[in-house]
Amino acid sequence: MKGNKISDEYEEIERFDKGYAPVRNGEKKGLINTSGKLVVPLLYNLIFMQYTDIAEVGITRPSDQLDQVGLINLKNSQMFVPPIYEFISLGEDNIALVKTHDGKTGYINFSGKIIFQPRKLELANGFSDGLAEIKDEKGTFFIDKSGKQVQDRYHGQQ
Repeated sequence: MKGNKISDEYEEIERFDKGYAPVRNGEKKGLINTSGKLVVPLLYNLIFMQYTDIAEVGITRPSDQLDQVGLINLKNSQMFVPPIYEFISLGEDNIALVKTHDGKTGYINFSGKIIFQPRKLELANGFSDGLAEIKDEKGTFFIDKSGKQVQDRYHGQQ
C-alpha cells in the first residue's frame, strides 16, 4: 500500500484482525488483506471475522429488516454458505450450525454441503469430538460429521 491511497478508496477502514480489515463505502462493507487487495467485495452490511480464513457476511433487507448471513472462504474469496440464514455458529470439525428465519436448525460443512437438513428442533449443539447433540420431539440423539444418527436409541430409552 502506498501512502493514503487506500483511505482514498474507502470511507472507513477498521482495524486489521487475522490479516484482514473491514472496509466501508456508504452502507456496504467488504474486506481487504494487508496488501490492500479487496478480497470480499463491498456488498454486505455486516462482516465478522470468524476464523483465520473465514468471514461471516450479512445483508439487511430493508423490506423486512431481517439479517441474512452466510460464510466466505477468504483464501479463494468464495461464498460457501449463501447469505440466507438468520444465524450461523461455527464449530469444531469445520461444520457450522445454521438457523433459518422460520426457526429450523441444521448443519452445513465448510464445503457448503448440508449434512443435516434444517428442521424444527428443541435443541441443537455444536460439534464436539466429532458428534453433535440434537433434541427433537422424540428425544435426544447424536449425529456424526456426515449428518447420520450414530445411536439407534434416544437418551433415556433403552
